[in-house]
Amino acid sequence: MVERQILVCSGSKTEDGFAINQYFVDHPEMALGELTSESTQYGREECTVRPIEGAVLAEQLAEAVQHIEGQYTEVEVETPDIADAENERHILPADPDVKNFSYTVVDGEVYYSCSKSQAVSCGKCFAT
Repeated sequence: MVERQILVCSGSKTEDGFAINQYFVDHPEMALGELTSESTQYGREECTVRPIEGAVLAEQLAEAVQHIEGQYTEVEVETPDIADAENERHILPADPDVKNFSYTVVDGEVYYSCSKSQAVSCGKCFAT
């Protein structure tokens, strides 16, 4: 079971009343710029982070990452063999009589004509 700190995901408000992640309220130094407000294209004031003039974002990010507290545990993920998955899909040359981006049935199997050169199997066709 993975434990989560809800505080990081919960919202709070800035001094100006804008909704903001509680983490950045508690750690304003982790915002890579100046927290400010700006008029949007629709005339509404929105919270934004203005870049620091002359600062290099890559350097700021590298510095900020050094101050992140927490643990990272790599999870093993079983990766399917792509070759096996491709072999399970049936791909045929496209039938020139079938419109592009449409479906057709070949030998009881539904195919999607995804280009002028190939059709990909969608599965078996069952009569109802």
